[in-house]
Amino acid sequence: MSSEDSFISISLILFATAKSSGSENIILTKNCCLQILNCRKLNTMLVKYFVLLFTLVSVSAAVGQSQEDEIRELQRIANEYKERAIKAEALAARFEKEAVHARYLYLANEIALYSLQVQDKELAGLLAVQAHQFNLNYSGYPSNSKIYAGLFNAIKRYRSEQNFSSIHEAKSLVSDSVSIFSIGKDGELFRWTKNNKEWIGEALNKVQVNGAIQAVTLNNQGNLIAIATSDVVQSNTANIDLVSIGGQAKRLETLKSKIERIIFSPDGNGLYALCRSGQLIIHSDFNITREVIKPIERILSMDINADGTKLAGLSFSGDLVVWNTSDYSSVVHKIFSKSNEVNSIAFLPGSKDKIFAASDSALKLIDVNNGQVLRNLLGNPSKITQIQFSHSGTLLATLSVDSKIRVWNLKNIRQWPFVIEESLIEGFIFSPDDTQIMSVKDYKVHSWFLNTRDMANELCGLIKRNLNVEEWNTLISSDLPYVRTCPNLPVKNEE
Repeated sequence: MSSEDSFISISLILFATAKSSGSENIILTKNCCLQILNCRKLNTMLVKYFVLLFTLVSVSAAVGQSQEDEIRELQRIANEYKERAIKAEALAARFEKEAVHARYLYLANEIALYSLQVQDKELAGLLAVQAHQFNLNYSGYPSNSKIYAGLFNAIKRYRSEQNFSSIHEAKSLVSDSVSIFSIGKDGELFRWTKNNKEWIGEALNKVQVNGAIQAVTLNNQGNLIAIATSDVVQSNTANIDLVSIGGQAKRLETLKSKIERIIFSPDGNGLYALCRSGQLIIHSDFNITREVIKPIERILSMDINADGTKLAGLSFSGDLVVWNTSDYSSVVHKIFSKSNEVNSIAFLPGSKDKIFAASDSALKLIDVNNGQVLRNLLGNPSKITQIQFSHSGTLLATLSVDSKIRVWNLKNIRQWPFVIEESLIEGFIFSPDDTQIMSVKDYKVHSWFLNTRDMANELCGLIKRNLNVEEWNTLISSDLPYVRTCPNLPVKNEE
């Protein structure tokens, strides 16, 4: 006899006892009901509820209205256990769902890592895409570094990097939220706009270049580019040219030193240049150029805040120096404990007082007002040479001496960054729509998707077939239902 049958029988006995003996046994009946509720052998809380309810109806019929208070109490207890039963079943369903999600997300990470070891590029691509699908379908972190690594390495096996600058040899890139501008080693300036999936180039200007390009920057308004170049004719001389987009180039200044960095003021009506090996900062309003800061210690990198009121520089010894641009008075904050020839800084987009600073492999978010370190970012083991933000301000990317670009999602800054691994990268930018990273290598432009969904779609356009059932059972799991990784592709050996 089942547990449910047993307790229904007990209820019938209680009913008979109460009816034959009268109200004096109502207390006994109540106690028996409580024993029913607390029985561990009953399968579900809902069965307890219905058995108890049956008993209550039986008792009510037997004793009439004389014991209404006792019956109401039993009804209250029954309703309480009903509510507990519903909550318990909902909780069990939630735990079961979470367990399923956890398993799929664990598999996603394991499959992505395994795809890096697989020699067959088609199989590696299929595994990388399937890992992405599990991560996507079961609410995994969209910028998961393992998922990105699997997709990135699979794509690298299939294609040579996209080169949209084949009509000229690109040396440097800058971009705004609409276009990309490339400057060739011969001084040619091109503007690139995206038409569907194709980048269309338009020649704009040509700047006289007698040597190497040292620094390039675009103003916030997207109508001026400043280019610093060395002059091989005149040794130890550098030129700053101001190029109006669609207009003429103007020789702004010739300096007897190398130029390390150029930045426009936020209003676009002037610029600062770091030169003379970090021992001089000049300012130009495009008509008059003057020396404004002679740092006590060499400054290796600099940036300006969102409203142009503060100029910040990172020194060789690891000090953050902040100048007020109204009178160039300064404050110094000791940030890094050791000297380093490689460092970089960049204000958060739109921020007046929050700046990221990097020295060696350390990357910190700092309040420039008091020098307080607000956060240390983890995940960068190599010396950082460049910090760049996406146009939306939601992504932070760094370039290191190991030629790896690491990208953090600032909305989930505690998550590990995903990595774009290249060799001999000279610099990088975000595409205007923030969907790609563009890097320069060997005078060619290389582009890489940032969104894993875009990467998975690209791979499904390169792969020729799906996993078959045997591969699925071996490489994914034999107890999970088979699905086509790329829905539009055939299954291997499918008739």
